[in-house]
Amino acid sequence: MLYCDRCRQNGRTSRMIYTEAQGRGGIRYEYFLCRGRQDGLCDLPHLPAAQVEDAITRHYATLGLPANFVAVVRGELEATMADQQSTVKELHSQLKTQLARLDVQEERLLDLAAEGDLPKEKIKARLRKIQQERASAERGLDETAEQLAVGAQILTTYLELLEQPQKLYERSPDESRRTLNSAFYEEIFLEDHGVQFDVKTPPIREFHDAVPAFHIRQANDSSRHYRTSGASRQTWAKTGGMDGDVKRGPVVADKASLSTWTYSLADHFQVGGSSKHVLVGMTGFEPATP
Repeated sequence: MLYCDRCRQNGRTSRMIYTEAQGRGGIRYEYFLCRGRQDGLCDLPHLPAAQVEDAITRHYATLGLPANFVAVVRGELEATMADQQSTVKELHSQLKTQLARLDVQEERLLDLAAEGDLPKEKIKARLRKIQQERASAERGLDETAEQLAVGAQILTTYLELLEQPQKLYERSPDESRRTLNSAFYEEIFLEDHGVQFDVKTPPIREFHDAVPAFHIRQANDSSRHYRTSGASRQTWAKTGGMDGDVKRGPVVADKASLSTWTYSLADHFQVGGSSKHVLVGMTGFEPATP
C-alpha cells in the first residue's frame, strides 16, 4: 500500500518496492525504492525500511479521533441500539404472526387436497409459495437482531481502535501492524521526510469526515446556549452571531448524486438528528437555493 508522493505530485502513480542490498561483511540493508526511479522518472532516494516504519508510526497520530467525539458517538450508538430493541421485538412479533398464518393456510390446503376440491397442481403451487414465505420469515427471525448487533460491534471496535491508534501501533507485533494498516489505510504516500498523504479505508474515512460536522454542531449548540443564558442581543451582534448559527453547505448538491446518496455519520451531525433537509440541495427536491 506504499506509494511515492514525489511521483503523485507530478501526476504519476508509482509504488514503493521493498528491496535488500548486502554490504561488505554480509550485512543486509533493507530499503524501499520508488518504481518510477527504476524507469528514470523519479529522483526519490532509497528509503531505509526502518525510516519508513518510523514515518508510518508517527503518521498514526493523525488517525486519532477527539475524545468528546468518541464519547458522543458511543453514547448515541448505545441509545440507538436501545431504541432498536423495541423495533426488533415488534418485527419478531410480526414474523411469528406471519408464520402462524402460514401454518393455517397450509393446513387448509392439505384439507382441500384430501377432499379433492382443488386441482393438485394448484395446491402444489400454493404450498410451494407458502414454504418460500415460511423460509423467508424464519430467516428474518434469525437475522434481524444479529445484524444490528454485528453492525454495532463493528462501529464500537473501530471507535476503540481510534482512541489511541499510535500507541496501539507502537505496541503491536509485525503481523498485527500489517492487519492494522489494512484496516485503516488503502494507500500511503511517502517522501524522504515522512508520510505526506494517505487514502483511508471507507469506515475510517467516514469517521474522520464526521469530525468537522460534529465540531460545527457543537459550535451551534454553544451559540444557542450563549443566546439563551442572559447575553444581550447587542453583545451577541458584536460577536457576529446575531443572525443565526454557523452556516452549513448542502450535503447533496445535485439530482445525480441523490440517486446514489446514502446517509453518513457526517450527515447525522449536520442535520442534528433529522435527515429531512439533507436531501435539500442546490437542485434537490425543493427549488434551487443560493
